[in-house]
Amino acid sequence: LNLYLYIPPHSAHPPDVFNRIIFGQIHQIFTLCLERPDIKKSVNQFYVRLLQRGYRRTDTLPIFTKVIHHNSPTMIAQRALNQESILKDSKKKHVYLHMRYHPDNAPSYKFQQAWRKKMGHPKVRHPLTSLRNCMGFLLDIGRMVV
Repeated sequence: LNLYLYIPPHSAHPPDVFNRIIFGQIHQIFTLCLERPDIKKSVNQFYVRLLQRGYRRTDTLPIFTKVIHHNSPTMIAQRALNQESILKDSKKKHVYLHMRYHPDNAPSYKFQQAWRKKMGHPKVRHPLTSLRNCMGFLLDIGRMVV
């Protein structure tokens, strides 16, 4: 009886599927539980269930250790800071053009060239990056992604 719907230890799934199950479940526990004792209790309960399902300690313990370290508050905070800085740098400089695919469409680099020529670095008017929005902030757009 598979009460928790975990794959059996000797299934034909690739080995990484088992790692992802542990990673996903522990990540969910760290996300949903606010108190440290609740996290510890839930992770321990998950570990015991896997052992009862037939998984070996020698296979599961190293994965648990790695995933718990990955989800520690310090690591989560560091990843959030890194991700925030990446998003801040990437999103403020791109304009996205979403189009339905059609074989007769021009390639994406043609759209990007036209964008640079007409909007990014026009010969007659001010470039888009030197314009200000209604709040007085500079438009920090430098690239179009198709």
